[in-house]
Amino acid sequence: MRLTLQQKKIRIMAKMKHFTLEELTKSQVAARLKIDNTPPEEARKQLVALVTAVLDPLREAWGGPVTVT
Repeated sequence: MRLTLQQKKIRIMAKMKHFTLEELTKSQVAARLKIDNTPPEEARKQLVALVTAVLDPLREAWGGPVTVT
């Protein structure tokens, strides 16, 4: 069974507590130049791994928002 993009986003969001894929891939340059900044499947997996292993625990330890730029 192939998942739709929306289903993939829902699965990703279920793993990340404090961050969204949209916030991690937001780019003013990409928006200005009308570049699709949607990461491929492998990059999405790596972003989820980064968030679950590093960024979510960091935010919880810090006790407040962490801004990724």
